[in-house]
Amino acid sequence: MEEGLEEAVRAKTGPMKVVSKILCLMHDHYSLFLLKNCLCLPKLLYILRCSAVWKFPEVLKEFDEVVRSSLAEITNIQMSAEPWRQATFPVGLGGLGIRRTEEVALPAFLASIHSVQKLVLSILPGAASDSETDLALTRWTFLSCVISSEPGTFLF
Repeated sequence: MEEGLEEAVRAKTGPMKVVSKILCLMHDHYSLFLLKNCLCLPKLLYILRCSAVWKFPEVLKEFDEVVRSSLAEITNIQMSAEPWRQATFPVGLGGLGIRRTEEVALPAFLASIHSVQKLVLSILPGAASDSETDLALTRWTFLSCVISSEPGTFLF
């Protein structure tokens, strides 16, 4: 099952590269709106929620890099690490609200599992969590401990 996950994300990354070239031809405000609300996270959200794509951070980084380069082209700002990080902050914290798929993949997967847990238990009363869910929860616990111990960091 996991063999197709990388290919599924790459299948979304390819067209994103093409669309990013077209975005540069549009008005900056429209381009930024479309990038943020239609092309970034919304293009992968279903895959992120329904599969363990979080296990393949290198593929998610490729997608995020396409978004990053598109944003740099639209805003005419060199997106080094610091401006890119600020752009990924929520608007309320001074960012553009562009979410990185690499950061959202694991919480999206866990949220999906949590949202269907009662339904699964009503259908299969004795159902236990599978190894995939246990691995995701372990990873989330580890990341929560690491991030909460670093001063000045945020978990979005």
